[in-house]
Amino acid sequence: MKKKFFILGMILCVSSVCFTGEILAKYTPPVKLPGEIFTGKVDEVAERDGQQGKFQQVTIRDAEGLQTVFVLAPDATITGKDGSSMSLGWLKGNSVSVRYVVGTDGYTKVAKSVQVI
Repeated sequence: MKKKFFILGMILCVSSVCFTGEILAKYTPPVKLPGEIFTGKVDEVAERDGQQGKFQQVTIRDAEGLQTVFVLAPDATITGKDGSSMSLGWLKGNSVSVRYVVGTDGYTKVAKSVQVI
């Protein structure tokens, strides 16, 4: 009798491990967009000349007064509060949320998206 209970217990343990493995194999973690987020108020919008041509940059001041400069990626999106596309010139003075990545040089912050909040 003890042997039957032992075998039954082993079957239950092995089957539960297999079932758990199937669930974990189907699990996909949530997608995290690359980059970090910075929020603040736009102080300056400018077009600059660089070694690889002209580029656009945005200077944003956070709540503590720290200014941070972002270079806009060529494929960056700029959206208003309602989600509609807007031009860079309208950003000055607005509070924005910037999703950015650090450039290959290790210190340039490259804005991938700018959204008015």
